[in-house]
Amino acid sequence: MKRSKSYSIVGGAFFIIVFLAFFSLAQSAEKPIVIGFVHSMSGPMSMYGISSEAGGQIAIEEINAAGGVLGRPLKMITRDDKLNPEVGLREAKDLTLGEKVDFLSGTISSAVGLSVSNYAKREKKLFLINISQSSSLTEENFHRYVFRIATNAVPYWGYAPALALADKWKDKKIVSLGFDYETGKNSLKPLRKNI
Repeated sequence: MKRSKSYSIVGGAFFIIVFLAFFSLAQSAEKPIVIGFVHSMSGPMSMYGISSEAGGQIAIEEINAAGGVLGRPLKMITRDDKLNPEVGLREAKDLTLGEKVDFLSGTISSAVGLSVSNYAKREKKLFLINISQSSSLTEENFHRYVFRIATNAVPYWGYAPALALADKWKDKKIVSLGFDYETGKNSLKPLRKNI
């Protein structure tokens, strides 16, 4: 499988950091560290879920071939959130309660990400976001169990255009075409505020 510089591969490297920080050497060397991967594996955004899962599997194979993390192998269980917050939450609950995963990862939909993040906060379960970009995930709704390897949409999609347009376009009418959901709406806030 061809490797690329994607969020998935970066996520594999980040897994090591998370594990080293949160799992002790006292854990059984034989018991795998189980990752619950909740992502869009079907539908219009499945290309992101499928490629992220493939990148995660490559990272897991490499880490396991090198002896695992603290002597423990990694294992990933994938669930399809169908781009639906209720489905994503249901799958996150099943992974946590039924499969006994050690932490959760995934999501492209910010709405699914918020749903899973709120659940992770209640259950004190780590949640590593790999694509969802809503600023509210790590600003208004930030908590100690959520981590992000994806960009935050506001500085990238919101502040940068606002800064670029502020001086020359201050008195002009600007029309923004964007996504009508969490990330798109959050990205418009800095434009409205600064122009």
